Amino acid sequence: MSKLDLKTIGGLQPDDPLYRDFENMLVHYETLLTKKNGRRTRASRTWGKLKRKGIIGCLEDWALSSKPTDAFYVLIENGEPELTAEAIVVRYADRFPVAAVAAAKQKLNYGA
Repeated sequence: MSKLDLKTIGGLQPDDPLYRDFENMLVHYETLLTKKNGRRTRASRTWGKLKRKGIIGCLEDWALSSKPTDAFYVLIENGEPELTAEAIVVRYADRFPVAAVAAAKQKLNYGA
């Protein structure tokens, strides 16, 4: 896991399934970045946004963004669409605005 502690800045409890899915996404993304770069690579922009917005805020922003994140592309290219932020938003649709869920579904359909 990255140097910052997700438990202290994520805004959710570690026993929350959404928290665990977000953490899993972040760990996988950083692992893929590290493998690609041949050295330990943190998802710096993700950690910065996480500190500012929390987990729910990050996921909602990414879902509503007009352009998918780098993490979205990396996870899709590595055959892990279920780990994307958009997939998390869809999986926990009852915790996000309808517009965020619709945008996430649209991105997933495009990336598939």
